[in-house]
Amino acid sequence: MTPPEVNLIEFGLISAVTASLDPSAPPTITFTFSPARREIQPLVVAQALAIRHPDLVKKLVLVSPFHSAEMWKASNDRFYLQCQQMYPDEWARLMEMRARGLPYTAPECRAITDQMPIWLANDYFDGSNDARIAQLFEIEPTVFDTMTGNDWGSDLSGTLAGFDFRPELKNLKMPTLILAGRADGTALPCCTRQYRSFAPHAEFVMLEKSGHQPFLEEPTLALAALRAFLAR
Repeated sequence: MTPPEVNLIEFGLISAVTASLDPSAPPTITFTFSPARREIQPLVVAQALAIRHPDLVKKLVLVSPFHSAEMWKASNDRFYLQCQQMYPDEWARLMEMRARGLPYTAPECRAITDQMPIWLANDYFDGSNDARIAQLFEIEPTVFDTMTGNDWGSDLSGTLAGFDFRPELKNLKMPTLILAGRADGTALPCCTRQYRSFAPHAEFVMLEKSGHQPFLEEPTLALAALRAFLAR
């Protein structure tokens, strides 16, 4: 007998999620990504799945997550403030292009923003990790622009526009672990700590010497928190 399947369309970010509901085996979930959307934020999908289909999620682990488009915008704003303050000449050229009507996604604008070092965007606690971490952030521009829109520096208008899990996080019943880094300049601590209010049942761990990738910067502590959570 073929087990029943559930096809999910979550916030336009993915084309389908097929979940096996065979009661004799743990659910197997396969994400099918839409063309040009293969680099979506997996934690956005994880939260959407947990909220919409809690029966399919036994435990939820979120590492440096985003709870809303507003939080994503705060990350972008922080990055551009850093650019303005630390690379004023490049910023002035970028603003000249913007004044001429060019969007941030224009090749001329992207050529300038691509010159900015990764720590401006992610602010890792240990700068010696930059080279290793940079390998994780090779973003396909077409995919990123599909997610964030044509002018993501000033307005999030792509497939991520308007997503907001905050009102629903309190309804989650499954055990939840949230890991965050104190030096994270992407998922800002002022925003990740809000999960303590939006998901009061969740265990929240702030890693004091980590940025956006705590499993790379504080692997011993991050893995200890994860293993303890999974063992309960």
